[in-house]
Amino acid sequence: MAVAGGQAFIAAAGGVLVVDVDVDVEGEIPVRAEVEIDGDPRGVAVFDAGGVFPVLAVSVRDFGGTGRDGIAIVEVRPAGVDVLGWAVAPATGEVEEPAVAGDLVLVRTETGFLVFDAREREHPHWVGRYDAILQGAERVNDVVGRADVAYLLVDDQPCLQIVDLEDPSAPAYVGSRVESTTLAQKGTFGLRAPLLAGTCSTRHDTPAHSLHSFKTGTDTWTSSIGLDAEDSRVAALDGGCAVVYTHAPGEAGRERLRIFDVGEPEGAPLVKATLGLGSRIYAMAILGDTVAVVGHGGWCWSGDVPPEDLVNSYDTYDISTVDLRNPENPVILDVLTVDLPWSLYCSARKPLAVREDGIGIFSGGFDLHVIDVADPSAIQHLATLEGEDGQVAAIEGSTAVVSQVEFDWSYEWYQRLTTIDLSEPTEPQVVARWSEVYDGPTSASGGDAADLEIRDGHAWILGHIWKNYYGGLQDVRGKLYTVDITDPTTPELVETIDLDLANDLAFADSLLYIAEGRRHHRGPGRIAIRRIVGPGRSIAVSELRYGDYPTRYPGAEARVLPFGLGQVLCVRGKDEGYSYPGESHQIDAFLPEAPADLAIGTPITSARTVPFGDIALINDNIVVSAAGNDLEIMPLRYGSPGVPWLIAERVLPVPEGSDR
Repeated sequence: MAVAGGQAFIAAAGGVLVVDVDVDVEGEIPVRAEVEIDGDPRGVAVFDAGGVFPVLAVSVRDFGGTGRDGIAIVEVRPAGVDVLGWAVAPATGEVEEPAVAGDLVLVRTETGFLVFDAREREHPHWVGRYDAILQGAERVNDVVGRADVAYLLVDDQPCLQIVDLEDPSAPAYVGSRVESTTLAQKGTFGLRAPLLAGTCSTRHDTPAHSLHSFKTGTDTWTSSIGLDAEDSRVAALDGGCAVVYTHAPGEAGRERLRIFDVGEPEGAPLVKATLGLGSRIYAMAILGDTVAVVGHGGWCWSGDVPPEDLVNSYDTYDISTVDLRNPENPVILDVLTVDLPWSLYCSARKPLAVREDGIGIFSGGFDLHVIDVADPSAIQHLATLEGEDGQVAAIEGSTAVVSQVEFDWSYEWYQRLTTIDLSEPTEPQVVARWSEVYDGPTSASGGDAADLEIRDGHAWILGHIWKNYYGGLQDVRGKLYTVDITDPTTPELVETIDLDLANDLAFADSLLYIAEGRRHHRGPGRIAIRRIVGPGRSIAVSELRYGDYPTRYPGAEARVLPFGLGQVLCVRGKDEGYSYPGESHQIDAFLPEAPADLAIGTPITSARTVPFGDIALINDNIVVSAAGNDLEIMPLRYGSPGVPWLIAERVLPVPEGSDR
C-alpha cells in the first residue's frame, strides 16, 4: 500500500484500489476507483508524488502469465491508469510489497529484497538482490528506501538493518539498530530516513502484528500499533498519521483500511513555553492563529491566591497581546490598562471577544469597553458604554452581544441579553434587550452566565443558577438558550434546553459540545454532544462522562475544546469541589474510538494539573491554556505511550473466491 495526495493505492485481486484517505474525512473511507494489472499484484509504492499525476511502482507475481515476478510502473490519471513500463526478475522470489529509493525500486521477498533500476520509467530493469538472512535475520517484515540507503525491519525486537545502495547491483550491509540500546552501535550511522514505519507480515509467528516508528538518528522506537494477526501493510501520511491496510486470506469482507494518529505520544502534554502575565487571567481570544488577546487583572476571591498577588489589582484590568508565531517563545507585544469603577471579580466568565479585523469588546466593572487590536503592538481603546456589563461576550459581524444572569427585586432570576451595534466601533449603540425567567430552584443563592457563542445569526447562551446548602452547591439548574438575532433590534427566543451545571460550549462542524457538572450532589460530570439540526436548534447525540464528585458538591467547572475527528480536550475542575479561577485543574483528552459513535470514548488523563483557565487552539495542533497568572503553550498530540489513535476505518469489498 502507498499514500499520496490524499489517496491510498492498495494491491488487490487483479489490480490496484484507489481509495480516498484524506484525514479530514469523517466516517467511512471512500473507494475512488479500481485499476487492473495483469498478474497478482502484491504491493504498491509511490514513485513520483510531486508530478501532475501519481506514478506508482507495483510489485506483481506471475507477471503477464510468465510465471516470473516483476514490477510495473504505472501512472494514475482521473480517467484511468497508464502502464509506463515493466520488468521481471530472472527467477521467482515470492515478491511482496515494493519500496522506492531514489530511482530504484526495492521489492521485499522472504529473505530480503530485489533491486530494479527505474531511472527510465518506460524501461525499468532488474539489477540485483539483497539477502538479510545472511546477516542473521530470521524474517524480513518491511523494507523502506531512501536515496542510496535501504532500511529493513526484521524479526520482532524490532530490529532495523541498514543497507548501502551506492552500488545497486551489490547492496552492502552496513549495520543494525535494535530496540535494546545495549546492542546498538550509537552514533555510527546517520539515519537518512526521517521516520521508519514497519509492519509484520503473515509469516510473523506472534498472534498480533506491530507497527513501530523509529526516530531519526536514534536507536529507540517511539510508538507501536497492535495489528490483527493477518496480512497487513502500512504507509505514512503527513502530520503523524499512518494508514494501515489489513487482509484476511480467503475471507471475503475482511479487507480493512484504518487511519491512525501516530504522532509520537508522550503521555502528559509537554509544555512548550510559559509566559507570566503578573495577574489572574479571566479571558482569552486568538486572533489569526498568531496573537493571543488576554484579559487579566481585577480581583478574584480564591483561597489559594496570596494577598500579595492582589495588591494594586483591584481596580484595573489589563488587555495584553501576545505574539504566538514562535510557540516556544511567546512575547508580550502591548498592554492596555483600563481603570474600573468597580472591581472585576470571578463571576465574569468570558468577558472578552475579538472579531477577525481586531475589533473587540470586554466587560468589567459594570461598563463595556471597545478596543482595536488590529495592530497588536499598539492596542487602542475606542469607546466605553457605561452601565452595560456582561459575564460573557461575543461578536458576529457588526453585532456584539453580552449576557448575564441577574436577580431583580421581583425575586426572580433572569438570563439577560443585550445586542449592540458595532458598525461604528467608536460609537457603539445598544440596540435591544432580551430576558427570560429561570424556573427554580426556589430561593436560589446565585447564578452565572457561563458561555456565549454566535453562530449563523443565533446567540447560544449557557447559564445556571444554584442553591447553596452549608457552603456547598446542591441544587443547580442550567439552561441552553438559543436566541435569533438576525435582526438585532428584535431578539427572539428559539429554543430552551434544560441542563445541569452548564460550564462551557464549543462548536465543531454540525456538532455542539457542552461541558456540564451535575445538578445534585453525586455523580460524574459530562460533556453533552448535540447535533445542529436547524437555525438555533439541536438534538442530543451522546455524552462523555468524567470525574466522580463526592457528596457535598455537584461537580467542578470545565472547559471543552473539540479537535480532529470526534476528539475532545477538556480542562476540568478538582473532583473535590466547586472551583474558582486559580485552583488546580486537570487536563483530560477524550478519544472516541470512531467519529460515528462518540459515546464509546474513554478519557486519557494527563499526569499533570494546571490552574483553571480558558483554552484555545492555534495552528490546528497547539493548545494555549490560560493557567492562573500564566499562558501555557503545549502541543495537542498526546496520549498513552504505545496507543496511537484510530481516526477512521473502512471495510473494503473483496471479489468472491479471491485470496485477497
